[in-house]
Amino acid sequence: MDAPTTPRKRLRSAHLFREMKRACRSPVPFDEKLDSDNREKVVEFMDELCNDFKLKDTTHGLAVSYCDRFMRSRARPNYEDELIGMVCVLVAAKFDDVKFPSVDALIERVEGNFTRSQVREAELGVLRALGWRLHDTTPHSFLNELDAMITIAPPLRRRAEFFANMATYESRVLQFIPAVLALASLLGGRKQLFPLTATKTYDKMLCAVCGVSHSEVERCLEILLAHFARVFGDSGC
Repeated sequence: MDAPTTPRKRLRSAHLFREMKRACRSPVPFDEKLDSDNREKVVEFMDELCNDFKLKDTTHGLAVSYCDRFMRSRARPNYEDELIGMVCVLVAAKFDDVKFPSVDALIERVEGNFTRSQVREAELGVLRALGWRLHDTTPHSFLNELDAMITIAPPLRRRAEFFANMATYESRVLQFIPAVLALASLLGGRKQLFPLTATKTYDKMLCAVCGVSHSEVERCLEILLAHFARVFGDSGC
Protein backbone atom coordinates (compact mmCIF):
# COMPACT_ATOMS: atom_id res chain seq x y z
CA MET A 1 0.00 0.00 0.00
CA ASP A 2 2.82 2.42 0.82
CA ALA A 3 4.96 1.74 -2.27
CA PRO A 4 2.96 3.91 -4.74
CA THR A 5 3.20 6.92 -2.41
CA THR A 6 6.94 6.64 -1.85
CA PRO A 7 8.04 8.74 -4.88
CA ARG A 8 5.52 11.42 -3.91
CA LYS A 9 6.81 11.49 -0.34
CA ARG A 10 10.38 11.77 -1.61
CA LEU A 11 9.45 14.62 -3.92
CA ARG A 12 7.66 16.35 -1.04
CA SER A 13 10.75 15.96 1.15
CA ALA A 14 12.97 17.43 -1.59
CA HIS A 15 10.59 20.38 -1.88
CA LEU A 16 10.54 20.83 1.91
CA PHE A 17 14.37 20.68 2.00
CA ARG A 18 14.52 23.52 -0.50
CA GLU A 19 11.91 25.54 1.40
CA MET A 20 13.80 25.07 4.68
CA LYS A 21 17.03 26.10 2.94
CA ARG A 22 15.45 29.33 1.69
CA ALA A 23 14.24 30.07 5.23
CA CYS A 24 17.72 29.62 6.76
CA ARG A 25 19.35 32.60 8.37
CA SER A 26 22.44 34.00 6.70
CA PRO A 27 25.64 32.30 7.89
CA VAL A 28 27.25 33.77 10.98
CA PRO A 29 30.36 35.75 9.91
CA PHE A 30 33.58 33.98 10.81
CA ASP A 31 35.67 36.01 13.23
CA GLU A 32 38.93 34.58 14.51
CA LYS A 33 38.85 36.84 17.56
CA LEU A 34 35.48 35.43 18.61
CA ASP A 35 35.88 31.88 17.32
CA SER A 36 38.90 30.90 19.34
CA ASP A 37 39.55 28.04 21.73
CA ASN A 38 37.25 29.83 24.13
CA ARG A 39 34.26 29.13 21.87
CA GLU A 40 35.16 25.44 21.78
CA LYS A 41 35.19 25.36 25.59
CA VAL A 42 31.71 26.89 25.73
CA VAL A 43 30.43 24.40 23.12
CA GLU A 44 31.90 21.54 25.12
CA PHE A 45 30.31 22.87 28.31
CA MET A 46 26.90 23.03 26.59
CA ASP A 47 27.42 19.50 25.28
CA GLU A 48 28.14 18.29 28.81
CA LEU A 49 25.01 19.98 30.13
CA CYS A 50 22.87 18.35 27.44
CA ASN A 51 24.37 14.95 28.26
CA ASP A 52 23.92 15.45 32.01
CA PHE A 53 20.25 16.32 31.60
CA LYS A 54 19.68 13.78 28.79
CA LEU A 55 18.62 16.38 26.25
CA LYS A 56 18.45 15.74 22.50
CA ASP A 57 21.32 16.28 20.08
CA THR A 58 19.16 18.83 18.29
CA THR A 59 18.86 20.77 21.55
CA HIS A 60 22.64 21.06 21.76
CA GLY A 61 22.84 22.17 18.13
CA LEU A 62 20.17 24.77 18.74
CA ALA A 63 21.91 26.01 21.90
CA VAL A 64 25.16 26.45 19.96
CA SER A 65 23.31 28.38 17.26
CA TYR A 66 21.81 30.69 19.89
CA CYS A 67 25.21 31.17 21.50
CA ASP A 68 26.90 32.06 18.19
CA ARG A 69 24.14 34.55 17.35
CA PHE A 70 24.26 36.06 20.82
CA MET A 71 28.05 36.47 20.77
CA ARG A 72 27.74 38.50 17.56
CA SER A 73 24.87 40.68 18.73
CA ARG A 74 25.92 44.31 18.92
CA ALA A 75 23.60 45.00 21.84
CA ARG A 76 24.43 41.91 23.88
CA PRO A 77 24.92 42.25 27.64
CA ASN A 78 28.30 41.27 29.05
CA TYR A 79 27.80 37.89 30.75
CA GLU A 80 30.30 35.22 31.74
CA ASP A 81 30.76 32.52 29.10
CA GLU A 82 29.55 29.78 31.45
CA LEU A 83 26.35 31.69 32.15
CA ILE A 84 25.75 32.28 28.43
CA GLY A 85 26.21 28.59 27.66
CA MET A 86 23.92 27.55 30.50
CA VAL A 87 21.16 29.95 29.48
CA CYS A 88 21.40 29.00 25.79
CA VAL A 89 20.90 25.33 26.74
CA LEU A 90 17.94 26.28 28.93
CA VAL A 91 16.28 28.33 26.18
CA ALA A 92 16.96 25.65 23.54
CA ALA A 93 15.53 22.91 25.77
CA LYS A 94 12.38 24.94 26.42
CA PHE A 95 11.92 25.53 22.70
CA ASP A 96 12.97 22.17 21.24
CA ASP A 97 13.00 19.37 23.81
CA VAL A 98 10.31 17.36 25.58
CA LYS A 99 11.82 18.40 28.91
CA PHE A 100 14.13 21.06 30.27
CA PRO A 101 16.28 21.36 33.38
CA SER A 102 15.13 23.56 36.22
CA VAL A 103 17.09 26.69 37.06
CA ASP A 104 17.95 25.19 40.46
CA ALA A 105 19.32 22.03 38.80
CA LEU A 106 21.48 24.12 36.47
CA ILE A 107 22.81 26.19 39.36
CA GLU A 108 23.65 23.02 41.27
CA ARG A 109 25.42 21.66 38.18
CA VAL A 110 27.75 24.69 38.11
CA GLU A 111 28.29 24.46 41.87
CA GLY A 112 26.34 27.58 42.73
CA ASN A 113 28.41 29.99 40.66
CA PHE A 114 25.26 31.96 39.80
CA THR A 115 22.04 32.92 41.57
CA ARG A 116 18.49 32.36 40.31
CA SER A 117 18.11 36.07 39.63
CA GLN A 118 21.33 36.11 37.59
CA VAL A 119 20.13 33.17 35.49
CA ARG A 120 16.69 34.73 34.93
CA GLU A 121 18.24 38.08 34.03
CA ALA A 122 20.66 36.42 31.59
CA GLU A 123 17.85 34.37 30.04
CA LEU A 124 15.91 37.55 29.31
CA GLY A 125 19.07 39.24 28.04
CA VAL A 126 19.81 36.40 25.62
CA LEU A 127 16.21 36.34 24.37
CA ARG A 128 16.28 40.08 23.74
CA ALA A 129 19.63 39.87 21.95
CA LEU A 130 18.20 37.12 19.74
CA GLY A 131 15.16 39.27 19.03
CA TRP A 132 13.01 36.45 20.44
CA ARG A 133 13.61 34.61 17.15
CA LEU A 134 14.21 31.05 18.29
CA HIS A 135 13.33 28.94 15.25
CA ASP A 136 16.82 28.11 13.98
CA THR A 137 16.96 25.17 11.57
CA THR A 138 19.78 22.75 12.43
CA PRO A 139 21.65 20.23 10.23
CA HIS A 140 19.69 17.47 12.00
CA SER A 141 16.45 18.89 10.59
CA PHE A 142 17.87 18.67 7.08
CA LEU A 143 19.16 15.15 7.73
CA ASN A 144 15.58 14.12 8.52
CA GLU A 145 14.44 15.32 5.12
CA LEU A 146 17.41 13.71 3.39
CA ASP A 147 16.49 10.42 5.05
CA ALA A 148 12.95 10.73 3.75
CA MET A 149 14.29 11.50 0.27
CA ILE A 150 16.89 8.76 -0.16
CA THR A 151 16.39 6.38 2.82
CA ILE A 152 19.74 6.58 4.61
CA ALA A 153 21.02 3.28 6.03
CA PRO A 154 21.05 3.35 9.89
CA PRO A 155 24.87 3.11 10.22
CA LEU A 156 25.30 5.97 7.76
CA ARG A 157 22.61 8.03 9.49
CA ARG A 158 24.40 7.61 12.81
CA ARG A 159 27.73 8.63 11.27
CA ALA A 160 26.13 11.65 9.56
CA GLU A 161 24.60 12.73 12.88
CA PHE A 162 28.03 12.30 14.48
CA PHE A 163 29.53 14.64 11.89
CA ALA A 164 26.70 17.14 12.44
CA ASN A 165 27.34 17.07 16.20
CA MET A 166 31.09 17.35 15.68
CA ALA A 167 30.57 20.37 13.42
CA THR A 168 29.35 22.45 16.35
CA TYR A 169 32.93 22.48 17.69
CA GLU A 170 34.45 23.72 14.42
CA SER A 171 34.08 27.48 14.08
CA ARG A 172 35.14 27.48 10.42
CA VAL A 173 31.84 25.87 9.39
CA LEU A 174 29.93 28.93 10.62
CA GLN A 175 30.26 30.27 7.07
CA PHE A 176 27.86 27.57 5.82
CA ILE A 177 24.09 27.26 6.23
CA PRO A 178 22.73 24.09 7.96
CA ALA A 179 21.61 22.59 4.63
CA VAL A 180 25.22 22.55 3.42
CA LEU A 181 26.39 21.11 6.75
CA ALA A 182 23.81 18.32 6.57
CA LEU A 183 24.88 17.27 3.08
CA ALA A 184 28.57 17.49 4.00
CA SER A 185 27.90 15.37 7.11
CA LEU A 186 26.10 12.76 5.01
CA LEU A 187 28.80 12.63 2.35
CA GLY A 188 31.51 12.56 5.00
CA GLY A 189 29.88 9.59 6.69
CA ARG A 190 29.53 7.77 3.39
CA LYS A 191 33.15 8.50 2.48
CA GLN A 192 34.26 6.85 5.73
CA LEU A 193 31.84 3.92 5.90
CA PHE A 194 31.21 3.17 2.22
CA PRO A 195 34.12 4.71 0.28
CA LEU A 196 33.55 2.54 -2.81
CA THR A 197 30.05 4.01 -3.30
CA ALA A 198 31.23 7.64 -3.12
CA THR A 199 31.05 9.24 -6.57
CA LYS A 200 31.11 12.91 -7.53
CA THR A 201 28.38 12.35 -10.10
CA TYR A 202 25.93 11.15 -7.44
CA ASP A 203 27.02 13.90 -5.04
CA LYS A 204 26.39 16.58 -7.66
CA MET A 205 22.98 15.12 -8.48
CA LEU A 206 21.96 15.03 -4.81
CA CYS A 207 23.11 18.62 -4.29
CA ALA A 208 21.22 19.72 -7.40
CA VAL A 209 18.01 18.08 -6.17
CA CYS A 210 18.46 19.84 -2.82
CA GLY A 211 19.23 23.19 -4.44
CA VAL A 212 22.64 23.41 -2.75
CA SER A 213 25.99 24.32 -4.29
CA HIS A 214 28.15 21.20 -4.68
CA SER A 215 31.33 23.28 -4.40
CA GLU A 216 30.15 24.68 -1.05
CA VAL A 217 29.39 21.17 0.21
CA GLU A 218 32.86 20.03 -0.86
CA ARG A 219 34.51 22.94 0.95
CA CYS A 220 32.49 22.22 4.08
CA LEU A 221 33.30 18.50 3.85
CA GLU A 222 37.01 19.26 3.57
CA ILE A 223 36.84 21.27 6.82
CA LEU A 224 34.88 18.52 8.61
CA LEU A 225 37.28 15.78 7.54
CA ALA A 226 40.27 17.89 8.58
CA HIS A 227 38.69 18.48 11.98
CA PHE A 228 37.94 14.77 12.33
CA ALA A 229 41.53 13.85 11.49
CA ARG A 230 42.90 16.42 13.92
CA VAL A 231 40.72 15.24 16.82
CA PHE A 232 40.39 11.50 16.20
CA GLY A 233 43.15 10.56 13.77
CA ASP A 234 42.70 7.18 12.10
CA SER A 235 41.14 5.65 15.23
CA GLY A 236 37.75 7.26 14.65
CA CYS A 237 37.07 5.72 11.22
